[in-house]
Amino acid sequence: MDIQHGVALGTGMLAALGAAVGAELRAQQEANKAPLAPLVVRNKCKVVPLKFRMRAAPGDKMCNVCGGSGKAECQDCTGRGRKNRPEHAILPNGEWPRWCGTCRGSGLWFCSRCFGDGRKRAKLGFRLPHEEE
Repeated sequence: MDIQHGVALGTGMLAALGAAVGAELRAQQEANKAPLAPLVVRNKCKVVPLKFRMRAAPGDKMCNVCGGSGKAECQDCTGRGRKNRPEHAILPNGEWPRWCGTCRGSGLWFCSRCFGDGRKRAKLGFRLPHEEE
């Protein structure tokens, strides 16, 4: 067995492990319909924490801002993913992008209304009684 075959075999085993974990999580989601706790997969080399965030279920009321995805446009880079010349779609010749540190270049960030959950939240607050004279 050569090195390339061993590497391909190792990545195939990791992919199978990821598929098994994904199937288990989908089964739990269908059974509980509740948010899952972070899962830790132990590998020979290291411990890999896997964090899964559930989106709004089909029966839940979806967030008005993100539409149930849990992500909204980054406010620092206005959804471009970079800080320099955000008004241009393509940078001028020879200029390198300065990636946004908030969204790390993706252009998306957690929704400020639902905190990345995707479900509509009840309004928080209270009403003060009206003063009568």
